[in-house]
Amino acid sequence: MPLKKKAQYTTVHLPIELLKIVDCIIEDGKYGYSSRAEFVKDAIRRYLEWHGYYPLKKSNSHIEELIIEATKRIEKDRED
Repeated sequence: MPLKKKAQYTTVHLPIELLKIVDCIIEDGKYGYSSRAEFVKDAIRRYLEWHGYYPLKKSNSHIEELIIEATKRIEKDRED
């Protein structure tokens, strides 16, 4: 069985005001989030879904091109 490629991560800086709201949502426990990272990943995923960028479908070839371009930029930044 081939090994699954490990996901790579990066840091994102967010305004304290937004994070205070996120922390309150997490502490409340109403939505089941256990961390800021979990909340942010879900929020980004939902936003991308709303705009039709996620999940990637074959009919969305222009989105696939954007992802390929973004991947190239990431690899170039790592080389620098």
